[in-house]
Amino acid sequence: MKNKFEGTLVLYKVALRLSFKAALPWIIGVVLLAVSSQVAYANIFPTPEDQRNLAMAVQANPAFSLVFGNADNLLTAEGFTAWRTVVLGSFLVSMMSILIVTKQSRAKEDSGEEELIASSVVGRYAIITVAIAAAFSASIIAGVTVAASLIATGAGVDSSVALGATLATSGMVFATVAALCSQLASHSRAATSFAVTFLGFTYLLRGVADTVDGASWMAVLSPLGWAQKTEVSTTNTYAPLFVLLIIGLIIMTVAYLMRSRRDFGQGLIADTPGHARAGRDGTIQGLAFRLQRSTIIGWTLAFVFIGATFGYLLTSVGDTFGANEGLSKFIGAEGASNINFAFEFAKTLLTIIGIIVAAYGTQVIFRLLNEENSHRIEPLLSGAVTRRRLFSSHVIIALAGTFSSLTIVGVLIAAITHINNTNIESVEVILQALLTIPAMLVLVGIGIASAGMRPSLRGIAWVGIAVSFGLTILGPILQMDDKILAVSPFWHVADASASNTSLLGTVVLLSISLCLITAGYVGYRNRDIART
Repeated sequence: MKNKFEGTLVLYKVALRLSFKAALPWIIGVVLLAVSSQVAYANIFPTPEDQRNLAMAVQANPAFSLVFGNADNLLTAEGFTAWRTVVLGSFLVSMMSILIVTKQSRAKEDSGEEELIASSVVGRYAIITVAIAAAFSASIIAGVTVAASLIATGAGVDSSVALGATLATSGMVFATVAALCSQLASHSRAATSFAVTFLGFTYLLRGVADTVDGASWMAVLSPLGWAQKTEVSTTNTYAPLFVLLIIGLIIMTVAYLMRSRRDFGQGLIADTPGHARAGRDGTIQGLAFRLQRSTIIGWTLAFVFIGATFGYLLTSVGDTFGANEGLSKFIGAEGASNINFAFEFAKTLLTIIGIIVAAYGTQVIFRLLNEENSHRIEPLLSGAVTRRRLFSSHVIIALAGTFSSLTIVGVLIAAITHINNTNIESVEVILQALLTIPAMLVLVGIGIASAGMRPSLRGIAWVGIAVSFGLTILGPILQMDDKILAVSPFWHVADASASNTSLLGTVVLLSISLCLITAGYVGYRNRDIART
């Protein structure tokens, strides 16, 4: 067939309709993030003094820069909205694009759907073009919706349009990254992992550039760093977005070249053949580990990198905290004196890491549901494997993996801060990491309970993670009531540096985790298989 794009328009219409359903929750989330910031600013920070205190709070805690990026202008509602939305919103839109591209390209190839489509009058590049076009469309819709919503709430047109354009461009760039990963990997799960890992790495790279002195140059290595350079609400410059589009065009060209050179159903990175004998994989626990091996290795390496990076970050913030005693109330000290500011920051970092670890554990337990939907569970249960053993094989990996990951991060942070002679006690850092584990287990327990009892409600686990993240990062700065903050299990984590530390919250969190895990076992024993 001479026309390698034959049938693209017809397939695009179908893919756009299907992709929009999947993209809608992401778009709504980004719009709510932006609009809530714009609307809440005047109510929460009505006076110039409140606004100056906000700016001081953000400067006091580098965790805010790590998550949201540098704040260029917090004295206006548009500046506050831009600070909260540019980096985090770009991350969410980029994640949406990645999932759309892999689902509309590599996943279709894995399932055999693309082979069926290709048997008709369809060009070689039609599927990949449709996937990229659908992700581009969803990204543009997200950007336009955010801009229109902000303008409707009274935000400035220039800053609203610049913010929408930044979000859309970020999503388009990572759509091309996902297309490239779909050519490298041999199946959709690996392609998604490659793309999401790259997105997470660029997010962390941008965070290091924004928080570590002398590392600002690293921002140019991250697409999210380029997105920040638009300086929404201040200069509203579009030049960095053109740079991103050029980068995306180059990546997309490489993806098309790879598509023309690889075999159908294969990736440029070939799968390695398995052993001739099952060995440990012949046991149910070994099989579960084999299924989760790439996930375990990838997350473990990520946490080693995060622990080392955050440990180095803590060595550079002590002087910043010590120079201003008035900053204590913005990091939970409520105006107390003799506060170890660096340790307070370490607590914030460990909480953020705990939430990320919870996402890791939730992903591990939900892999069992993927196996169910692929109808690979029934043959196991038809033999000598019981439901309890099968469920335990994944639960053990989820619990052991999350426990070890958070412990590794705590040990790395403690070691690095000790080597650099900071005013943080290494034992207290490790103990704080251990005290954070029960809160993390509550979120993982929600995933275990939903997987065992009602898989159709597994979205609750992700909602719990998102709510915990929002309350941890935004709760203090938005001056939320303690009753609201207490919804997050991390609000109940004890302080390892306190002289009279109470472990009541820890005991309660562990009890809740145990109840959730037990509910998962009971539910899995009684529910139907593959009824999601």
